[in-house]
Amino acid sequence: MPSTIPAIWWGLALLALAAVVLVPACEYLNRRYVAADPWKAS
Repeated sequence: MPSTIPAIWWGLALLALAAVVLVPACEYLNRRYVAADPWKAS
């Protein structure tokens, strides 16, 4: 990996990777939680 790549690009790449990995997982868990919560108004 060349050290000429600015740190901000590494940060953006990590954010993109986190979004790709975490967003579907969070949506799945959120939907499961909401579906299991009888008091939550859908």
